[in-house]
Amino acid sequence: MADQGNPGAIRNRKAVLLALLAISAALPLLFVRYDEPTAGLTAAKILAKTGSLVGTVLLVWQMILGFRIVSSLFHRDLLWLVGLHRRLGAGAIALIALHPIFIAVYYAWKFDRPVYTLSLRDPFYRFVWLGILTAALLAFIFITSVLLRRRLGYGRWFLTHLTTYLVLPLAFTHALPIGMTLRQTPLAWFWILLAAATAGVIAARLANLAGWRTRAHEVTGVRPLTAEVVELTLRPLGRVMAPDLGQFVYVRRRRAGSQRPYSVAGYDEADGRLSLAAKVDQVVTERMPYIERADIKRSHAAMFDPSAPKPGFTEEEMASIGHEVLCVHGRDDIIVPVQSSTWLAQHLPDASLHIIPKCGHWTQIEAHDTFIFLLESLIAGKL
Repeated sequence: MADQGNPGAIRNRKAVLLALLAISAALPLLFVRYDEPTAGLTAAKILAKTGSLVGTVLLVWQMILGFRIVSSLFHRDLLWLVGLHRRLGAGAIALIALHPIFIAVYYAWKFDRPVYTLSLRDPFYRFVWLGILTAALLAFIFITSVLLRRRLGYGRWFLTHLTTYLVLPLAFTHALPIGMTLRQTPLAWFWILLAAATAGVIAARLANLAGWRTRAHEVTGVRPLTAEVVELTLRPLGRVMAPDLGQFVYVRRRRAGSQRPYSVAGYDEADGRLSLAAKVDQVVTERMPYIERADIKRSHAAMFDPSAPKPGFTEEEMASIGHEVLCVHGRDDIIVPVQSSTWLAQHLPDASLHIIPKCGHWTQIEAHDTFIFLLESLIAGKL
């Protein structure tokens, strides 16, 4: 991408994506008829429709942005996309939770008809039960992804998270036959388009698991960089790829296995060899191109003397700091060795360490958006 290292272009891409997301999510509400005889009915209808329509659109976006081959077309800042993906999921589940509550109120007040019944003779109630099954799946996903994520571990969590691919097909099957707004307005065509996009993403994901858009490599070297990060060298076994430095690539050991993201630390155009920075749960990256400029390196050398003594803290002083501490360090920092941040993270009681590959001393400038995201996450208590 031409704008990989341009902060202004990166922000513009994020703004365009967020604007597209907001417009598409609000669009269905324009088709809702607000002609109910009482304010109470109107309020119940708005809440029910907001939950079902807006919540479903957000779930579609979450699925799209969760498939990295597709989401990379919008943006390559993986950390930001992962954060957006999680927020969309949480927001969608919260909104959809409104629908079963207020649609029941609406039907009871307007039609004097219960929405929930054990009878399956009426086709209407069969589709209602599909909606109940969808809501139960969403509750299961919320519990396993938010409340039990750490206890389950990655492997078991990944298996439970695969149930998300059932949610949208069930939701569309539930809504299209019985949803009044969908049956009575042109919004049905937009819903069919969303269903087709969902089917396309699911099909692409299955094709990717079978080998589509994958490149076979073998590991030829492992080099430790810090106590937390190693660099893997991979040799292509067939077709090569040409990633950008700092970009994330997904690696899995076998076909149809789970995949993990790694940041590209180096690429040899001659033979296609890749160098990947491992331990990605503690590694973020968004590299500015001027870190390799000779004048920047001369500025570092002129401003600081690496051989000068530095003030330090004892292990006892470190252990007495009770506040949460965020350690952000550029892996290529020639001023302060990256081992200093590793030492801090090991001796502070409540510290998180994030090492940025291909980044020098000025992390707040060279990886500005990533640095701001980490800082905001610290303040919000989300690290």
